Amino acid sequence: MNIQGSNIVERRSVRNSDASRRRAATVFQVGLLLICVAFLANTYIYFNQKITEADRTILKLKRELAYVEREIDSYRLQYEKYSAWPHIREAIRRFNLPLRPATPDQNRRLAMIPPSLAPSITITFRDVTAQPAAQTHKPATVRRQARSYQPRSRVQRSQTRYPAFRYTHN
Repeated sequence: MNIQGSNIVERRSVRNSDASRRRAATVFQVGLLLICVAFLANTYIYFNQKITEADRTILKLKRELAYVEREIDSYRLQYEKYSAWPHIREAIRRFNLPLRPATPDQNRRLAMIPPSLAPSITITFRDVTAQPAAQTHKPATVRRQARSYQPRSRVQRSQTRYPAFRYTHN
């Protein structure tokens, strides 16, 4: 038995209507706009927070730099004070330092190495006992016979310029 009446009205599908599509598109656009506004506001707040943190860090570093500069100035003043002759004279008197000229075995020859050679060589000092005492008389000059030109490396040239050192390649 059929209970339905004979008067059945055909229903339209809500999903297929043009008005409902327009409403859904409008709701979607408004929602997308709100999400974009929220994202931009969140980004703005985040970047302002990072800027504030960077400003705090900059101020902290400036304070530390000022402290280090004051410390350097203090050390410069101390250096000038302690390297001045009145302070040195007072230290000599206070510690009763007998000053006398250096003996020949206390003197060392200083060789200046050009910066171009510095990275390619290692310098080691010879044994102190092997060094001869300083000569007091002038040795006789000996004439050498002229040699032909032979190209030499930088290290070989420096060995003839600075014979007091032992050279090894790094």
